[in-house]
Amino acid sequence: MTEPRGEVTSSFSGTAHEVVQARDVHGGIHFHAPAAERARSPVPYQLPLAGRGFVDRCAERAALDRLLDDGPAARVLVVTGTAGVGKTSLVLHWAHMVRDRFPDGQLYADLHGYDPQAPITYERFSSAS
Repeated sequence: MTEPRGEVTSSFSGTAHEVVQARDVHGGIHFHAPAAERARSPVPYQLPLAGRGFVDRCAERAALDRLLDDGPAARVLVVTGTAGVGKTSLVLHWAHMVRDRFPDGQLYADLHGYDPQAPITYERFSSAS
């Protein structure tokens, strides 16, 4: 569909912080952020939303808290159990509760372990990152 001659339209994507409205622009447009903002790299926040209706699991959450409180060393926590018992729900709820303890961000990878899709192999995972 062509627009009637002389009609002006606007479209918008992104946040209001990134919006510039202009009619006729000639030459380049340059955006300059404060030095502190330019020095900061983007922080990844990849946690999916935690499901609704999560209850109990107090002992398991306390165990995860204790492991996190054991010291500043980098660690990998592994939660195991049979399919469908709520491992992902537990970890997502806990991760949202402690995300302030990870100011450098949070990463999330859905490996499709118990899923109709094929599980993610190391080769597929490493080529995607």
